[in-house]
Amino acid sequence: MSLQVARGERLAVIGPNGAGKTTLFNLLCGELRPSGGMIRIQGRDVTREDAVARARRGLSRSFQQNTLFDEVRVRDNLALAVLARRRRSWVFWRDPARDPDIAREVEDLAHRLALAEVLDQPVGTLAYGTRRQLEIALALAREPEVLMLDEPTAGMSPEETRAILALVKQLPESMTVVLIEHDLDLVFEFARRVVVLDYGRVVFDGTPEEARRSPVVREIYMGSEA
Repeated sequence: MSLQVARGERLAVIGPNGAGKTTLFNLLCGELRPSGGMIRIQGRDVTREDAVARARRGLSRSFQQNTLFDEVRVRDNLALAVLARRRRSWVFWRDPARDPDIAREVEDLAHRLALAEVLDQPVGTLAYGTRRQLEIALALAREPEVLMLDEPTAGMSPEETRAILALVKQLPESMTVVLIEHDLDLVFEFARRVVVLDYGRVVFDGTPEEARRSPVVREIYMGSEA
């Protein structure tokens, strides 16, 4: 596989189950080591760097499965993410959300991601769609240059999906967004470029309109009856 992503791009990676989409994300983010080849961020070889080092270079991601601290408040989850970006450690007897600078940033994130009304709720009490919004907020708390979203609307209702799409569409144009998604309506509305994977290979790379017309995409991704 050879793949380049430009600054500010809106890229959707699609393909059937087992095509290698999440494996690709895990390789790019440093959670898996490649057996060959090279991964570069802004021209720098990061192939042997771990996930923490790559995050500090501006990569941030969400996961297919929620990775949240259920027993604490939404506010505290966001505060810990902000602390991590600022490379400040958490002290167990000190409430990080009461730091004025961190509190302001947490409130701002909550308003941007429609989480202001649930800031003081334990995460474990949140509806599924709201938990997905919180995951995106945690990824954004790192102020990434590249935001990678792995099926952010999986399991959501149509209304929740529209809300997530609206949130992602309002992200800064300077931020690069790479999205794995099975909802083709969302893909075609959000992406400016679509890459289709099949068995770990790039079999299509083009615009959403080209993807709609491509017989390769119809056959491999949507099925020959599409």
